Amino acid sequence: MPRRACHPGRVRPWLQSRDSLNPGRAIHIEKNSFGEGDLPMRRIVIGGLLLAACALGLFLTRTWWLPPRTLTVVLAEQSPYWLPFYLAREEGYFRREGLDVQVVVAAGPGDLQTALQREPVVALAGPDAAAGAVMFARVARYDPTFLVSRARVKQPFSWSDLRGSTVVGYPPGSREQAVLEAVLKKKGVRAQYQVTVMENIPSFLRVPAFVAGTGQYLQVAEPDASLLERQNQGQVVAFSGGAAGDLPAGVALASPATLRDRPQDLAAFTRGLQQALLWLQHNPAPAAAQALGRYFPGLDPSVLAAALERYQDAGVWPDSVVIAPACYRRWVDLMTAAGELYHAPSYGQAVDPAPAAGAAGVRYRPGYKRWTWPAIGT
Repeated sequence: MPRRACHPGRVRPWLQSRDSLNPGRAIHIEKNSFGEGDLPMRRIVIGGLLLAACALGLFLTRTWWLPPRTLTVVLAEQSPYWLPFYLAREEGYFRREGLDVQVVVAAGPGDLQTALQREPVVALAGPDAAAGAVMFARVARYDPTFLVSRARVKQPFSWSDLRGSTVVGYPPGSREQAVLEAVLKKKGVRAQYQVTVMENIPSFLRVPAFVAGTGQYLQVAEPDASLLERQNQGQVVAFSGGAAGDLPAGVALASPATLRDRPQDLAAFTRGLQQALLWLQHNPAPAAAQALGRYFPGLDPSVLAAALERYQDAGVWPDSVVIAPACYRRWVDLMTAAGELYHAPSYGQAVDPAPAAGAAGVRYRPGYKRWTWPAIGT
């Protein structure tokens, strides 16, 4: 039987493609350029969009790509007491916040006052350091001073042991003098009646005067306390700062003009300090002695480590940079009781809580410095 010819418009079934047998599928591919047939291309486009979104997020939210903003910090004195500040600078916490922090050590209280009045700077000092300046962050919660005895004390020390003795103290009107007077009053010892407190010796001569034989006790901060012990010239018997209570003892201050003109920089500064305080909650303070060595070039590293350990064991550094109203009130009560404060400013006048408001969201990140993005130009 002869084979029949196919109709000219008909296609043999065995010659049809799979898509031509499924018109709906063919139309679907034709209408959607990213169908199953183009899956690799779709992945490439989606991946590119995700990368673009990530890049935009970094551009809008991060400061690592910007040149750092310079902020000058004036220290009342070069002391291990300001360890959180040194840590934030050395570990890159300030740089991560977009700040290039420069350090200046004040020659004296007058120098600190002048800097705050004339320049947009931040000062780290006691709350009594500068009239007219506003506190915005807390760096330390206890006064940094210890009580050092010339004679070796074997039995546990009692503040009543000071009766009939002489203490080389700090000048009148200073935070340290107010703290010692408040502690003596709390312990039932009357200053200048039951114990003589020498307040007329200049600060830079107090330690030499004690070493030369003046007084039986010395009120002094670190690292002098550890140095006196290392040289067998005294023994630390009490922490006068801790006996005075939880205070805004070491704070960051700025002028009202600086707070108004540079709010973002001060907020970044407080976040860097908060990260350093968190570092201290997870690490021993002596571990930072090597990083701080360049700030104390003439000091034995072992003495510096001992000073840092003593401060950490005493709980000098707080958990948060926030200055609470109750904390400020305790400071006012202490200064008022010491006769150094007669018209105390209100909390709203003395403290600006705005820069520290964002510090609550800071989280500790170990090894932070290792992956910090470098700023351009550094």
